[in-house]
Amino acid sequence: MGTTFPRGRSRQAHEGVEVGFELRLLAGLRDAAMPQGSAGAACRSSKPSQGSLASHFEQKASKIQYWCEACFPLGTRDSGLHLLSARRVQTSRKGVHCDGGGLRRRVKAASASWVLRYTAPSAKRRELGLGAADQTSTAAAGKSLRDARDAADNARKLIRSGVDPIDEKRAKREKAREAEVATKAETRRERTTLARVARAYHERVIEPKRTEVHAREWISSLERHVPREIWHKPIDRIEAPELLDAVVKVTSQYPETGRRVRQRLELVFADAEFRKLCNGNPGRAIREKVREECGGRKTESYRTLHYRDVPLL
Repeated sequence: MGTTFPRGRSRQAHEGVEVGFELRLLAGLRDAAMPQGSAGAACRSSKPSQGSLASHFEQKASKIQYWCEACFPLGTRDSGLHLLSARRVQTSRKGVHCDGGGLRRRVKAASASWVLRYTAPSAKRRELGLGAADQTSTAAAGKSLRDARDAADNARKLIRSGVDPIDEKRAKREKAREAEVATKAETRRERTTLARVARAYHERVIEPKRTEVHAREWISSLERHVPREIWHKPIDRIEAPELLDAVVKVTSQYPETGRRVRQRLELVFADAEFRKLCNGNPGRAIREKVREECGGRKTESYRTLHYRDVPLL
């Protein structure tokens, strides 16, 4: 059958009252057992013998007073908060130890943690984890206790403002995860430049199928004629207009080289689009635009030779 406590009094407060009562009782028994008068004063001033009744009561009262002050610090016994001390956090055994206001220290076989029991704005009872409880030393236990109280105070402020601390914690975690994903994507995007993608395609596709001379000329034509600001730019950020300007500049000077450069860029962008490194193919998009700017392939007609003049050759 469980112990019942007076209304409005917690287990810790009830135990504190019982400890104080036992302390006063033992002090009274000690005084009653000690001799009266000058003999009693002399006995009190001198250290009692180990086997005497007075020494037994003195040791018992000292222990009870120590644990009473450790478990219930002055100024907090009537407030319902800060019921634990650093010493008790360090030495508490397996079970649930309440600090007041819903803050609890849960001790298991090989671990200890802080939790906050509260009623959410949705009227649902919930439990918020506040991290591990350090009990390696009294100083570490005190710091762990202070940190847990600060975290509990912050959670209570959120509750008073109508925010569920668990939902707020999950939202922050999700936001941090999205930020991390965006950072990784940005880092990956910065690494997938046109130069890297083109060289990877050249190594994977061109070199195994072409002669050494042709393979070397294939990649060197891109390295020489594609402007540096485009060559080292992330491939998914290259727009068709800027690529058109670069190809038209080459084609206007070296028509055949410009035609080959555009074709090779189209192959590189097609492979990148297939591997989801970019959206769209600017090399294909500028095909007709290059013809409009520079005209088609120029051919030269030669004079014909009449068949009657053939023997004269």
